This record gives sequence, C-alpha cells and structure tokens, in this order.
Amino acid sequence: MPALRSVHKVAIVEALAVFQTPTEVRGSLRERFAIDVSLRQVVYYDPTSKNPDLAKEWAELHATIRERFLKNIGEIPIANQAVRLRALNHVVAKASAAENYPLVCQALEQAAKELGGIFTNRRDVTSDNSPLGITFKIEKTQSHVGINAGD
Repeated sequence: MPALRSVHKVAIVEALAVFQTPTEVRGSLRERFAIDVSLRQVVYYDPTSKNPDLAKEWAELHATIRERFLKNIGEIPIANQAVRLRALNHVVAKASAAENYPLVCQALEQAAKELGGIFTNRRDVTSDNSPLGITFKIEKTQSHVGINAGD
C-alpha cells in the first residue's frame, strides 16, 4: 500500500463526499495521480463507515463538501429540465437521421414525461367541490384505467 500524501487524502474525501463509490474513487486516483490504492485505504477516509480512527479534519472536510454539494445540486446541468430536453431533442434528431424510429419514439415519450411532470413528487389534487360542479371518478379495469366524468 502506498503512503498517501495530503493531496491524495483530500481527493479521496472530496470524492466520497459527493457520493462516489470507493471503487470509483480508487479509479480516479489511479487516473489523476498514477497511484494504486486499496479499497480499504479509500474506505478509511469515509466518515460514514464509522471509522473511529479517522482524524477530525477529514470528517469535517467531508461534512462541509457534502453539505455544499447537496445545496448546489441545481448547478449540475442534467438537474435542469431544459438541459434534459435539449439532450432529448438531439437524440431525436440523430435517431431520425439514422432511421431508428423505436429510439425516436422512446425519446419523444421521455420528453413528454419530462414536460408532464411525471418525474416530480408534485401531484395536483383537486376537490370534489370544483367550481364547475364536475367530479371525476377513476376506475381501474382489467386492461386500462378509465376516467368517468360526472359520476
């Protein structure tokens, strides 16, 4: 096991704080620093692994980076709906040019789900006391879900 310098330890703690797996951290250390570390060395610097020997400075650095990462999740491009829709538009264009119509259909369906809010936890709930006096009853049948208005 190679001795880790401070720069290596910081890289490990930063990567773990942003939810990279120990295996991913190990690979990035190999790429960035040309060092081969064991998974045990990586896990040692993970405060979530309940390591009683971990120095307080590494636990504090992990907590600071994790907090900042979770607060700034909106800075990740794919977290923005417009970015996802642009990527789906690119997929549709490329798939159409390649005459890959099943992929075109999948991408269009994905875009519709994005715009319809299917990937959010937000649900619109309406009351039976609607201003128009219309109520909806949802019935599940064997082959489909039917919506009957006015029942």
